Amino acid sequence: MRTNRFQILFFCFILFYQIGFSQVNLTNGLVANYPFNGNTNDISGNNFNWVTANGPFLTSDRFGTPNSAYYFDGIDDFIRIADNGAFSTPQISIVAWFQTESSALQCIVGKRSYANTTVTGGAQYQMAINYNLFPGIVSNLV
Repeated sequence: MRTNRFQILFFCFILFYQIGFSQVNLTNGLVANYPFNGNTNDISGNNFNWVTANGPFLTSDRFGTPNSAYYFDGIDDFIRIADNGAFSTPQISIVAWFQTESSALQCIVGKRSYANTTVTGGAQYQMAINYNLFPGIVSNLV
């Protein structure tokens, strides 16, 4: 019985040791990285810099750091990024911190192009909140 306990503990130690010291290269396959550090530049090296539309403005982030987040009015403000097809990848991860002042439907991150499916391949995705049929956070991928 003691041997079995030792074997199980040893196995668990090896398993968690490997997990604890695993390294992941976050830049492998990275398309864009926007650190919200006071400008609209993509720091991935791929130069997918964005432009703001209709007046979102820099504000403090959740830690109180000035010029590290954008404030959107919830009506017509957005950020636009020109896409040459790089954002139509077969695998995608999106990370977004947000705080809302409204219970209305809001798209947090999205990619849609109904006019030009040649460049996008028809790919669309979005992460939204407060969709009336499914309250909370909603995402879809086409």
